[in-house]
Amino acid sequence: MLRRIHEGHQGAEKSKERARAVMYWPNMNNEIEDYVSKCTTCLRFRRSNTEEPLKQHNLPERPWQMIAADIMTFKRRNYLIVLDYYSKYVEVPLLPDKTAKSVIAALKSIFARHGIPDRLICDNMPFASRRVHLFSKEWGFKITTSSPEYPQSNGLTERNMQTIKQLMRKCHYEGSDPYLALLNYRSTPIPELKASPAQLFMGRNLKTRLPTASALLQPGIITNISKNLRARQHPQKYYYDRQEQPIRELEAGEVVRIQHDKRWEPAVVPQKHTAPRSNFVTQNGRSLRRNRRHIHPTLRSPLNKNQEPALDDYLPRVNTSSQTDKPRPCAIDDKEKQPTLET
Repeated sequence: MLRRIHEGHQGAEKSKERARAVMYWPNMNNEIEDYVSKCTTCLRFRRSNTEEPLKQHNLPERPWQMIAADIMTFKRRNYLIVLDYYSKYVEVPLLPDKTAKSVIAALKSIFARHGIPDRLICDNMPFASRRVHLFSKEWGFKITTSSPEYPQSNGLTERNMQTIKQLMRKCHYEGSDPYLALLNYRSTPIPELKASPAQLFMGRNLKTRLPTASALLQPGIITNISKNLRARQHPQKYYYDRQEQPIRELEAGEVVRIQHDKRWEPAVVPQKHTAPRSNFVTQNGRSLRRNRRHIHPTLRSPLNKNQEPALDDYLPRVNTSSQTDKPRPCAIDDKEKQPTLET
């Protein structure tokens, strides 16, 4: 009956409503919920996890202390986007290709002008390569990579990359100079901070094509930057977190499913990961890293797709020693193909 109730793979509530219309047995609702929660097909095609509360990076204390990097492609040309978390100042060098060698050469050129940062936040390829890690060790800075298939963790760079690409798209359409657009972008004050990225980064305004008094181009000290940056972040987190709920951490040995191309595949958590919201899982002998939002814990370990599920868990227990010749108390056609359950 459980298998027939869940034909069509509707959710637990729909399945219970369907059963209540025609039948009843003790503890029926709980058994239907348990059966649906372990259905392999439903687990494979379940919806994505809800978003978690916004987790923001700690604010740096000075310019160029913490930077972020990503690769942007526009009109078949590759650009390295390097953004300062403190001032929002951006560098956009052209790359000959996306290899680690080209990325390292561009980073060295930028570091030679602005200095070596303490921390670089980036995606995995090619920043997770052995060559880039040797470069970071030699030059003395730390690399923090985001979870694969989760670019939101490097959201500041992603957002600024959209802005830079939009500027370049408009310049290409109009036939104007993209370098002037980039200069104007660096010189435009950030509303909440009342200072431009160039001011926050260099301590001075950049001369543009607009008529500017000489006094405005003199170096100066801008105060209360950290305070204003925190005040700018607070409302962003407040409005983002109003309807979001945290997801519990995973334990070592826990059986889970990971999301890939809108499908959920079985995997196991080999050990508890120390990085926030990032876990390593093992699937078919491979070790994969995924964000917690792309991992869903299951109640039981997965069965082989050719293995029959144990429906005895849903049937009344029978004393076989005294009733060896009696039929099972629930009539189920054993020849029918039963759905695989997540155990």
